[in-house]
Amino acid sequence: MVTSCPHGCLDSPVPHCAYLEPKYFGNLCDDIAIEDLIEYSSPTTISTAIGCGDRGGGGAPSTCYWRAKTIVITPNTTVRFQGGGTSSNGIALIADYELRIEGVLDASAIGPINGPGAWGASSTDFSVGGGGGGGQTQGGAGGTLTTTGGAGNGGLPQNHPAMQTVLYGGNAGGPQLVSIGERGGGGGGAVSLIACRGVVSISGTVVANGGGGLGGYDTYKNGFGGGGGGNIVIQALDVMVSGFVFSNGGGGGCRN
Repeated sequence: MVTSCPHGCLDSPVPHCAYLEPKYFGNLCDDIAIEDLIEYSSPTTISTAIGCGDRGGGGAPSTCYWRAKTIVITPNTTVRFQGGGTSSNGIALIADYELRIEGVLDASAIGPINGPGAWGASSTDFSVGGGGGGGQTQGGAGGTLTTTGGAGNGGLPQNHPAMQTVLYGGNAGGPQLVSIGERGGGGGGAVSLIACRGVVSISGTVVANGGGGLGGYDTYKNGFGGGGGGNIVIQALDVMVSGFVFSNGGGGGCRN
């Protein structure tokens, strides 16, 4: 039998059609998925703060993945992946032939709660306004009593995802005081969308926004910084985007 290979043929280790070797996930595409279809056709919320559930974890450290021959989020359906704290797992949807997002995949922060795979802020200085979380560029600086942006405490720029060995989400805004569970806006989540032998098509929306910073209150009168936007990485032999992909940073909170 003669098989046509739309993306070329490889000879080693045995003759086979070319397929993707995705960043962060090594040789995961070498074998065909056991599960035929994962379809989300009703609103779904999945937490990665306590593990990966029945789909297992693997590939990149601290990443939960969902694996099937075909993965679909149907129209008018929102699948929300939630993080939490500073150690939740990022997410990856890995299809062999088709990953189709016609509805909404949301891996955003929720206020001060990090999206899946996001980082916590490092600043603990409550004497000034909190700085925004860093991302592709440095985060915005918080204000002092006399100068807008005078605190000079914006989060540092982060490495481009293509330069990292592990996919991370955005950085939370500052400052943070873990003992009372308060911090700036959470960082947006880490999302990897993969089709090993086919197409990722997005006619709906993929979003991994940072959260808005809290306003000043009580003892902590200065506002908290907004969280940095997350990272969304799409890998496939073909990519078709007619919808929307967002990873915006969150706004900072005001002084009390």
